[in-house]
Amino acid sequence: MGGIQASPFIGEVHDDSAPPSQETKSPAPVIEESVAEAITEEPSIEDIDDPELRRRLETLDGKIARLEQDFQQGRINASQYRAIYRHYMGQREVALRMRQTYPDSNRWEMVLEEGKTRFLLQLNEAACYSVGLYNIQSKKRIFVDGDMPESAEDAMALLGTFSTSDDESPDGRLFATTSDSGETLLLIPGSFTVSLAVFSQDPPSWQVRALHEVHRNFEAANRPALLRGETEKLIFPDLSRFIKN
Repeated sequence: MGGIQASPFIGEVHDDSAPPSQETKSPAPVIEESVAEAITEEPSIEDIDDPELRRRLETLDGKIARLEQDFQQGRINASQYRAIYRHYMGQREVALRMRQTYPDSNRWEMVLEEGKTRFLLQLNEAACYSVGLYNIQSKKRIFVDGDMPESAEDAMALLGTFSTSDDESPDGRLFATTSDSGETLLLIPGSFTVSLAVFSQDPPSWQVRALHEVHRNFEAANRPALLRGETEKLIFPDLSRFIKN
């Protein structure tokens, strides 16, 4: 991976590992105007006289509703949402056009066949390139797994805005930014250390929560040594399930 020109951490990712008082929904990503226009031009399901086509489109509507729910609940990221949404709407549009063009044919059925969404999920998933642990006061690296670009570490200078007391960052806030080359940098401050993770793109909420939990467990397991300022014999986390080599 090429170097990252790190820009200031201007965003915040609020960790929601604790049950919120009410469900927080992520805003749906912006859909291209061409797709939106196609939606408005389609006939309603009630106007379709083919019962099998109507049933299949109702099933497709259910998939779209579940897709929206998966995004709102942090199970998929914005790129995955957009790719699969475009796929579903493309299926709908082509099936309706084929039914209109060939009213005596069932050619439209092959258009609504399943099997492509898993590929789209994998193609658009957020890959974690590296995760590093740093002393929150000195900014010195303690541990790294994966290929951490030097320019990503330059962003550690921004930690001067955080508290360096024994208390975790206010409200358990996490900070994120997008690099000039498109990667997402995620900063997770703790009581003694800070994690810096480099992703190929914005990660879904479950990945953020999982990394935050790993960081909390690391500090809890090493609290006596961290209190003494010792870093030589720390117990480091296994990040193999996060890092994409």
